[in-house]
Amino acid sequence: MRFLVLGKNCRMLWLIALVLMSAVPSRPAFAHAMAPALLQLEETAPGEYQVLWRLSVFQTSRKLPHPQFPANCVPTQAAKVSPELGGAMASRWTVQCAQPGLIGQTLAVSGLQRSNINVIVHISSLDGRQIDALLASNRDHFVVPASTSSSKAFGHYFKLGVEHLLLGLDHLLMVLGLILLVRGWRMLLLTLSAFTLGHSVTLSLAALDLIQFNQALMEFAIAVSLVVLARELLHKRPSLLSRYPALLAVCFGLLHGLGFAGALNQIGLPREAIVGALLGFNLGIEAAQIMLVCGVALVVAVMTGLAASRADAMHAALRPRVRLLAAYLIGSCSMLWCYQRVLLI
Repeated sequence: MRFLVLGKNCRMLWLIALVLMSAVPSRPAFAHAMAPALLQLEETAPGEYQVLWRLSVFQTSRKLPHPQFPANCVPTQAAKVSPELGGAMASRWTVQCAQPGLIGQTLAVSGLQRSNINVIVHISSLDGRQIDALLASNRDHFVVPASTSSSKAFGHYFKLGVEHLLLGLDHLLMVLGLILLVRGWRMLLLTLSAFTLGHSVTLSLAALDLIQFNQALMEFAIAVSLVVLARELLHKRPSLLSRYPALLAVCFGLLHGLGFAGALNQIGLPREAIVGALLGFNLGIEAAQIMLVCGVALVVAVMTGLAASRADAMHAALRPRVRLLAAYLIGSCSMLWCYQRVLLI
């Protein structure tokens, strides 16, 4: 009877794996479909703005989002469209805004309800003022204020950091793999702290333009790191890397920090609130990571409570199968990404 229950649980685990695998699209960059768009307006002469509209090329909505300017703003130059690294398409043109200009007027982005993405808005005026806003499906327009505070920029980028981790399947699988690789809460805390340290360093350095990197090569390296992690999960005996998981985590964190920086480069950082925005984005990633760990801990606590009953032997036998399933799931996804991303180098 016990083996019958184990068999049913294993079949259920494999069914979950197939569902998760079917959810992975065949595009080279899964997370870019949900990448935030950027609307940047730079005032070059009184009332004249250079417009940059950057949108992911993997957007799937039939009608793509598009900026809508107030009635007193008219285009004076046709849009020039060009592809950019990282799977983005950029449109550039010029608009002229008559009095009273943009301040106090309504700026909107149509189609956000269908696309389900966020839009970062940067406005730079001739007198040096910086205006930042975050638009979403539930808020597709805003009245342009005279200025914005650093605290608002922090909140906007904190939300983007949370969404980037939770919507980035490669980053999610890395954190889940590290949780399964490490035994003991103390070592898990040390390992996740090392991962945090690694990606915080490279994210900050790259976002501040202190280091340069090839984004396509970096995305491929992230996929390779997941292959290595899956291989570590398959080891029956502790390998050198699994005996020092913190060292493994800090190295992987350095790579994933460049991945976070690549997403941040696409949406840009406000010059006046660059420290607050960078801190908010980084803390948003950490908050999402803590949420993920707490969710896994809750599931483990529930299973431990169940195991305290008559099902001790069943859960003891099931645990290696869960680790094995996770290893093959992470390995299958990462090998698919390796193939896809090597074509972009």
